[in-house]
Amino acid sequence: MIDCVGKSVSHLLEDMIEYAQQQDSVSIGGLVMVIGRRSLVLGMIFFALLDLLPISILPGFSTIISLPILIFAVQFVVGGECLWLPAWVKRREINKRKLIAGLTKTLPYFKKIERVIKPRLCFISDGVGGRVIGIVIIILVLLLMLPIFLSNFIFGFLIIVLAIGLLNKDGLAILIGVIASAMYCAIIINIALIIVQRFF
Repeated sequence: MIDCVGKSVSHLLEDMIEYAQQQDSVSIGGLVMVIGRRSLVLGMIFFALLDLLPISILPGFSTIISLPILIFAVQFVVGGECLWLPAWVKRREINKRKLIAGLTKTLPYFKKIERVIKPRLCFISDGVGGRVIGIVIIILVLLLMLPIFLSNFIFGFLIIVLAIGLLNKDGLAILIGVIASAMYCAIIINIALIIVQRFF
């Protein structure tokens, strides 16, 4: 297992490419072992990205997509070492050539992002601080499940900001995400109070 603690996402992708190149066949479980604990955060990002798609406005879509994010966030908070997956999923093999090609194409974009999002104020993302942010993500996911029109885009985006901050140990990005989350939640609560006062 490659230890990814303290590495940027681009270095993580490079480790995955190196691992794939060294294997005759690549399984999902093998990749999860390479990524380690960060697989939980990558899982959150993947499903949160789905909430930014236009299809996410369909009733019930965000609720279904939110369940995996909630599971991953809970695993992260309780100190899970890596993403839990059923055995049959772990055994499933991925096309090695397509995987390497996809990761290689993605790598330059993450390197550009890391010029802005980089390790700083690491105490916010490490240890207890990281778990507190995990709890914030859980709260956002629970709100994401509520039928609030178009809020899925905003909550999904906020989850992605916090998750990328955790991956890159960028405390500043996390602080911005937390402040933005608090502000948006305050707006939602105020709107709800106004509606209650007006109609009840």
